[in-house]
Amino acid sequence: CFRPHALRIMASPSGPLAIGGYPSGRPNAVATAESGADGVGGEGWAAGEVFNKSHGFSLKEVVFLPGTFHKQAPDLTSRITKNLKLNTPAVSAGRCTEEGMAMALALSGGLGIIHREMPIKEQAMKVQRVKMYHSGFILNPACLAPRHTVEMAIQLQNQLGCSGIPVTENGRVGGRLVGLVTKRDVEDMPRTAQLHSVMNRDVVFAQEPVTLKEAHLAMQQAKVAKLPVLNKDMELVALICRGDMKEVNKYPNASRDANRQLMVAASVTAHEPDAWQRVQAMVEAGADVLSLDCHEGVDHYVINFLKQMKEHFAGIDVIAGPVNSIRQATSLCD
Repeated sequence: CFRPHALRIMASPSGPLAIGGYPSGRPNAVATAESGADGVGGEGWAAGEVFNKSHGFSLKEVVFLPGTFHKQAPDLTSRITKNLKLNTPAVSAGRCTEEGMAMALALSGGLGIIHREMPIKEQAMKVQRVKMYHSGFILNPACLAPRHTVEMAIQLQNQLGCSGIPVTENGRVGGRLVGLVTKRDVEDMPRTAQLHSVMNRDVVFAQEPVTLKEAHLAMQQAKVAKLPVLNKDMELVALICRGDMKEVNKYPNASRDANRQLMVAASVTAHEPDAWQRVQAMVEAGADVLSLDCHEGVDHYVINFLKQMKEHFAGIDVIAGPVNSIRQATSLCD
């Protein structure tokens, strides 16, 4: 990520390798001349001189010096897997991240890994919240059926943080659309009332195929905030939210999948009784990456579990770690 001539490193006499600013006295271990070939004189080594060697450094051993100014911003695009790129090389730890941090990271171009120290259902819900946040097109919107109650609608709205819920005949995406229920529809209504008695039946919709630009125009003309997308059989295939469409333009570098939804990863492990159930739930929730936790070591259980994941979910990228030896890394890659 750094240009070799724009980064210099210097050794501190007290031990750690300092990278950034002069200490109280200039170190004796300066290896570069007062004026280098790149015109940057003084202390330290170029990044290429240091990081191209076999020796490794920890974060405590290096400090970055200010680099020279460049008019063109550096390209920080990095691969998190062989199939997925990040505009910002920032990935959160899989032991502390929840949906809020995952959303913020994805909007900034990075990736958040939802931790697994919670029930499977709760982790899957957090993954779904990230996928539904500022997505424009929502291909898997939460749906209800006419027989469901106001209580169920309120619970779902609170869980997902959404205001409008499509009502289909079977209560699922792919069912025939019969109405739309919003927070305003259920406000002050009896909790036991069924949705067919409170939902809005006169729903403005778009028929596929439709672009975001066309959808935005239709929503402006109809003055609606939610626009269901239906196929020729009047079956629900997607939902478009006006608020999300506005937010999409605010974050041009956000990490998004092919469907313009925010990317998110989920932590899983081979060392728990319901390990496979957690993997299945994360895939169904829409996780883009599965992070296989190897804190307990890379043994034959982890290797076999990884093979099972790749066989059953070939379209899902998997990252694994941490590893503490070349042998462990080789075993995982093989």
